[in-house]
Formats: sequence, structure tokens, C-alpha cells
Amino acid sequence: MFSVIILIITGTAGILIYHPSIRILIVAFIEGLFLILALGSIGLTFGFKGADFTASRRARMIRQQWSLISLIVCFVAGVGILAPLLPYIINSFLQGFAFSIPVNDTNLVISVVISGVIASIISIIFYKININSAAELIRKAEV
Repeated sequence: MFSVIILIITGTAGILIYHPSIRILIVAFIEGLFLILALGSIGLTFGFKGADFTASRRARMIRQQWSLISLIVCFVAGVGILAPLLPYIINSFLQGFAFSIPVNDTNLVISVVISGVIASIISIIFYKININSAAELIRKAEV
């Protein structure tokens, strides 16, 4: 829920500063939701796997190596989710160059759907892992 609130706040700031078209605004919001769902699921998985309950001077919630692994996996997953939009992004930024790729609204919708499918698959896989990891963490806590 916190991530959705941050998405709305930063999206509002982006609208006020950059004045994007409604098409870009809708796609950016949808893609943000896809990223929140998938990366949140991944982060929860690594939070379960790398949970650190040791009492020390600098208490951490997750061990550092698991935090770095989570960062790398989230980066790769984020790039994978946004990859279908690459032709549209190239076209938007390199519009004046000869090698820009023509992209229409149909291609944009297809790209968003593919991105949603990728995000859904990642979320489902890590959801199933999370269920098993939560049960294992509860078993360890009982001992």
C-alpha cells in the first residue's frame, strides 16, 4: 500500500514537472503497479530467506548478502518487465534520428499486456515460494 501511495505522489510530481500525454501517464501508472506487485513479491521472498534475528549493536532485518542478491534479482526482473516497452521508449527519445522505430498505439497496448503477463508470472512464482518460506520461518520460530 505504501508503494502505491508513493507511486501516486511521484506520479503527480512528474505530471506537474513534465506534462506527459495521457497515454504515457496511463502506461506509466500501469507499469508502476506491475513493478510494485512483482518486485514486492520478490523482496518478500528474500526477506524470508535472509531474515536476521540476531541481536547486535546494529540490528538488521535482513542479512547483507541476501539484500544484495535481492537487489540484483529485482533489477533483472524490473528490466524484464519493462523490456516489452523498449521500442516505444527508443522511439520517444530518438524521434529525430533516422533509426527510430515506428510504434503505434496497438503496439503499445500489446507491449503493456506482455509486460503484465511477465509481471504476473513473476508474482505467481514468488508467491508460491513465499508461502513455503513463511511456513518454514514459522516452524523455525516455534523451535
